[in-house]
Amino acid sequence: KCPYVPPHDFDLDFPHLMLRYRTAQKKLGQLPSMPRQLAEIDRNSKIGIMFSKLINWASNIKNKILIIGDVDKFKGHIVCDENSKSEIAIPFVKNDKKYVFDIDSRNLNDFDIIDEKYLKKIIERI
Repeated sequence: KCPYVPPHDFDLDFPHLMLRYRTAQKKLGQLPSMPRQLAEIDRNSKIGIMFSKLINWASNIKNKILIIGDVDKFKGHIVCDENSKSEIAIPFVKNDKKYVFDIDSRNLNDFDIIDEKYLKKIIERI
């Protein structure tokens, strides 16, 4: 059960209060750009799926771990987040399905073989 909805001591349904606030902002034309864009769930999911498939394809096609120190210098890199500077992508198979564990960083050269080692251990637990 969500701790932010009644019954509790304050009897305040915070999630619905925020929705009402955002709705009022939208009616007044005061809704900031970021919440407006984040609310485009269908569009965002289609874009996210498209990019994730392309990134996963790039890693799966080589079927090896990619540690990219500078994504701007990586041929064929698809920008999902303009703040992303480096990336690690680890392909793995679970229940006969191929996956890629992919992490981006806002720092250049942020991943190395130590990250690879411990991320592999995390994948083993998935």
